[in-house]
Amino acid sequence: MNVGSEVVIQAILPKWSMDYTLTAEARRGSQMDPVVALYDTAGNRLVISNDISPTDSSSKVTFGLTADSRYSIAATRYDAATTGAYSICVAAALGDLDTRLLDRSGHPIAQSDGVTDRETLLLGGHPAGRYYLEVSGEGGTGAGYTV
Repeated sequence: MNVGSEVVIQAILPKWSMDYTLTAEARRGSQMDPVVALYDTAGNRLVISNDISPTDSSSKVTFGLTADSRYSIAATRYDAATTGAYSICVAAALGDLDTRLLDRSGHPIAQSDGVTDRETLLLGGHPAGRYYLEVSGEGGTGAGYTV
C-alpha cells in the first residue's frame, strides 16, 4: 500500500452508535485502485478494504461506530504507479446527510448535498495531505457529527 500519499479524512465523531458503510471507487476512465481504512484515536487500524472482488477494485467496508468516539478514515491508492480520480462515500441510515471536504485550514474544497443518506465526494486532483470531512444532517436529520 502506498501509505506515503494517503489522503486523511479526520475527526469523525458520531453522536449515535450504529453501522456505517465506507466505499471508495475509481471514477470513470480512472486507473485508480483505491484502498480505505478506519483508525481509532490511538492510530490503530480497525478495518481496511482493498478490492470488493477479483473483478472490482473498489473498496467497501461496513463498520460500527461508537457514539462520542473519534475515528479517522484514510484513503490511498494500492499501487504508486496508478493515478486518477476516485470518490469516497460514507453511508448511514440517518436520513438526509450533507458532506463537505475541508482543507487543512478549514476551507471547503468539495461538497455533496444530496437528499439521501448517501453522499459522495470526488477526491482526485487534490495533493496528498490532511483533509477534514464535515458531515451534517439536513432539516433536523439526526446526523450529529463534530469535525
